[in-house]
Amino acid sequence: MQARRGSLLQQRRAGFYSRPSPRWGSDRMQTFPQAAEAAELKANTAPPGTGPRPGAFGAKGGRMEKPKAARRERGIKKLADGRWRYSWTFRGRYHRMTAPNYAIARACLSKIRAEIAEGRYLEKEATPRVTFERAAQDFLTWGKSNLAPGTWIRDRQFVARWLRHPRFEGRTLDEISPADIEAYRNGRLATVGKRTADYDLSRLKRLFSLAQAWGLCKADPTRPVKLFHPDNRRERFLSAEEEKVLRAALPEWVRPAFDFALNTGLRQMELLTLTWGQVDLARRTITLTADKTKSKRTRHVPLNVAALAALKSQPRALSPEAPVFPVLARTRQASLVQIVRRTVRRLGLEGVTWHTLRHTFASRLVQRGVGLLTVKDLLGHSTLTMVLRYAHLADENLRRAVDTLTEDPNLHETCTGRETAPGGGEA
Repeated sequence: MQARRGSLLQQRRAGFYSRPSPRWGSDRMQTFPQAAEAAELKANTAPPGTGPRPGAFGAKGGRMEKPKAARRERGIKKLADGRWRYSWTFRGRYHRMTAPNYAIARACLSKIRAEIAEGRYLEKEATPRVTFERAAQDFLTWGKSNLAPGTWIRDRQFVARWLRHPRFEGRTLDEISPADIEAYRNGRLATVGKRTADYDLSRLKRLFSLAQAWGLCKADPTRPVKLFHPDNRRERFLSAEEEKVLRAALPEWVRPAFDFALNTGLRQMELLTLTWGQVDLARRTITLTADKTKSKRTRHVPLNVAALAALKSQPRALSPEAPVFPVLARTRQASLVQIVRRTVRRLGLEGVTWHTLRHTFASRLVQRGVGLLTVKDLLGHSTLTMVLRYAHLADENLRRAVDTLTEDPNLHETCTGRETAPGGGEA
C-alpha cells in the first residue's frame, strides 16, 4: 500500500497525472504545467512524423482546446455593411430593424419579445397623410346618402367656409390641433350667435369623428373643444292677428305654402321637397319618407280642410316625382328665407321666421288639449325633450279649465244640494 502511494506521488511530481478541469467539463482534461513541459520536450525530441502536428490542440498537443463559437440567437443576422438586423413576427406580420452591433440588436429583440409575451407591445403604423379637403369631400359624399336634404345643404355651406379658413386650408388632418378648432369657433362668434357657432362646431366634430372611424386620422382635435350650449331656444308663435297680417303681406305664390306649413307643422326642407307621390288625397294624409326627414324615420301627417285647400290650389302634375309647390322648389331655400325676413322686418314682427309656423302649429295643438305624445308624433321628434317647451301652454289650458268652476255663482249651492229661493233664502 505504501509502495503504491509512493508511486502515485512520484507520478504526480513527474507531471504525468492529470485531473478533470472544472472549467471545460468532465470530458476535457487540463494538464499540469509539468505535463505540458514533458509533452513539449517529447515532441521536440521525437522523430519526424511521430510527434503531434504543429498547432494541434488538446492535452496531447500540449495546448488547451479552443472552445467552439457560441451560436447566434435566432432572428439576428449580420449584414454586409457591419450592422446587425433583428426581426420578429407579430399577428402574422413580419417586422425587422437594424442595430449598430450585436449586443444592441439582441437587447432590442429581447425587449420586443417580452412585450409581446406580456401583451404590452404596440405595433407602430404609418401615419396617414390625408388632407382636410379630401376628408371634407368624403364627409359630403357620406352625408348625401345618410342625412336629410336640409342637413346636407347646410353641411355644404359649412364645408365651403371651412375650406376657406386659413387654419384648415392646405393642411392635413393630423396637422390640425385643438387650438386651430378653438380659433375657428371664436372667430365665428364675431358674425353669428353662440347657437349657430355651436351648430357649426357640431358638424365639424362629426367630420373628424367619421374621419377617425375611417382611419384617415389618429386623433380628434375637436374633442377638447366644448360647445357653448346657450339657453336661447325660440318659443315664438303667431297669434291669430299676426297670422292674418303676415299672410296678407307675403307674395301670392308663397301663401299656399304658408297655409300648408301652418296646418301640418312641416319643416322647411320637408315642404320644399314634397312631391305628389307622397300625397294621398283619398286618405287625406301625406307620407314623409325616412330619406327626407331629419329623424330618419317615416312619418304620416293627416291633412285638415285648410291643408287640403292649399294642395288643391296647386297644379297637379302627372309625374309622382313632381314637386307639390313647384315655384318654391325652383326657388332656393335662401331666397325663401330672405323673402320672409324682409316681410317680417317691414311689419315689425320681432323674432318671427319660417320655422315659427312649426312652433305655432304645435302650440295651438297643445292649447286645444292635445297630448304631448301626439304632438311629438306629428312633429316627427324622436323624444319628448323638444316637445316639453310647449308644456307650459298645457298648464295654461288646465288653469282655464279649473277657473270655469267658479264662473257660475250658483254652482257651489247646486253641488251641495241647497237651492236658492227667489227671495234670497234657502228653499
